[in-house]
Amino acid sequence: MGSPMVRQPPTKRQREEEPVIDLEAFEKSFLLPRVFSDKGFLEKHPPMVADVE
Repeated sequence: MGSPMVRQPPTKRQREEEPVIDLEAFEKSFLLPRVFSDKGFLEKHPPMVADVE
């Protein structure tokens, strides 16, 4: 009988640094469709939340 083998846990990989994403760069280039800027559009078509069962 031999001595029982003890398995070593696998070596952990180091995490790569995740790049920081500048959200302001995206916000400046995002334009709303023209209907949202039409006067009275939101009064005629108010935003609604769908009922989820």
